[in-house]
Amino acid sequence: MFWYVLIGNFVVMLGYYVPFVYISDRAVAVGIDETQAAFLLSIIVLIVVVVIALVVVVVVKVVVAVVVVVVVVVNKMFWYVLIGNFVVMLGYYVPFVYISDRAVAVGIDETQAAFLLSIIGASSLISRALTGVMMHFWRVDTVLASALSLIATSLSVAACPLLDSFSMMALSAALFGFFSAVPIALCSVLLCDILGINNLANAFGYVILLRGVGSTLGPPLAGAIIDATGRFDEAFFMGGLVLFLGGLCHLLLYIIYLSPCRRCFGVGGHRVTYIEEPETDRIGHGAGSSADRSVERV
Repeated sequence: MFWYVLIGNFVVMLGYYVPFVYISDRAVAVGIDETQAAFLLSIIVLIVVVVIALVVVVVVKVVVAVVVVVVVVVNKMFWYVLIGNFVVMLGYYVPFVYISDRAVAVGIDETQAAFLLSIIGASSLISRALTGVMMHFWRVDTVLASALSLIATSLSVAACPLLDSFSMMALSAALFGFFSAVPIALCSVLLCDILGINNLANAFGYVILLRGVGSTLGPPLAGAIIDATGRFDEAFFMGGLVLFLGGLCHLLLYIIYLSPCRRCFGVGGHRVTYIEEPETDRIGHGAGSSADRSVERV
């Protein structure tokens, strides 16, 4: 059946872009004004955007309904992760979008200002690699590590308006890239820890959905603050605040459900662990699964 889909998509794309490329030229060729001819392409794009928007609305409604039914009823801990990721993404891209412009505004050379983004990328790359090594060799609580990293990230963003030299802004960019990469790298492991690997696919999809909404709203919100105040400082303070709130969500999840202090709140969480069992028979006789899942009540 897949061959029908492949061939169908190939044939469709042979003609799909013909109207986009040639409808305006054809309209001019038959005597229509160039302005009106160009407007035809705008009509096509508008219709496509409206259709896509309708599809997105339907998908979001379905996803929200599933989240309400599945997440709220089954696992309250997941809401801390969802809300935390949404709030984090409101401020996550503020440095990426505005740190270079802010550096130029305080008198730093444009070449050096652009290099700040490279510093963020390089430190993020190093951090992700070190996070993988850390998770492989040491038992690290993913929720607590994510919470502390997000709080450190918020401080690096909030401190940016206080810095005027390239060296200090480069340090702030390096710290932001390093600490902000930790919760991103740990996200899938964190979800496995609190929900189990069988629920990872659905849970990760919901997290990505909320991240997408947050990252879509965050930079325009920061831009509106910059336009209203005429300065970059307030936008960075806003970014630091929401990143701190995202870290606080993860920290509350750890304290209330997973830490030794959880019994003070009258609740108990659970952490899903995997116990590796030696295989007695590689063909499968008497061995069963190579990894038995157990739930550690905490």
